[in-house]
Amino acid sequence: LESNNKVCIIVRPQSNTGRIDSLLSHPQLKIYGGTPQEMQKAFTEQKIDSVVHLAAKYIKHHSSTAEIEELIAANVTFSALLLETRLHLKVMSTS
Repeated sequence: LESNNKVCIIVRPQSNTGRIDSLLSHPQLKIYGGTPQEMQKAFTEQKIDSVVHLAAKYIKHHSSTAEIEELIAANVTFSALLLETRLHLKVMSTS
């Protein structure tokens, strides 16, 4: 954003965006939801040159099966959907 690049972010509904709240109204930033439909919308509406996956869900102490399922959904399923969408729509650069 500081280099005046357009940036798209895909945010899971349950994500805590507190660390980036100050950036969310930046004119060069476009936000999409974390559903497969929203991911595809992001890739079709925007000219995306590369994908950088920076997010992960972390729970220090797992106290339930539900928390483990949340970790899998956030860190495995979401990432796989993002990569599949990227491959399907031929955005080839990743980080």
